[in-house]
Amino acid sequence: MKRIRLIYGVIAILLVLACWGLRLYLPECNPELFKVPVFVCATFALFNVKWSVPRTIFYCTLACLFYECLDFLFLNPINWIRITSLLIGAVICYIIFFIFKLIVQK
Repeated sequence: MKRIRLIYGVIAILLVLACWGLRLYLPECNPELFKVPVFVCATFALFNVKWSVPRTIFYCTLACLFYECLDFLFLNPINWIRITSLLIGAVICYIIFFIFKLIVQK
């Protein structure tokens, strides 16, 4: 169990480093694409989660959407590009999970 948590932690750190690296070379790159996968990996690395991976992706996506919509409370316009990037990142995270699940089942 500790080995799996360590793997999730390393993946989260690698995703954060990849996000920073992309921001250095492509300043227009939106970091919200990496937000949900990083939060999912960090959740599994730091906490003893009893949920399934799709449910964790869903909860992390809701938490990130809530955080993005907090700008509206401070009278800032909602940035729809960031929200769209966040949802695309969540869909990509789910697709990667589904592909790995198919590979492991074979």
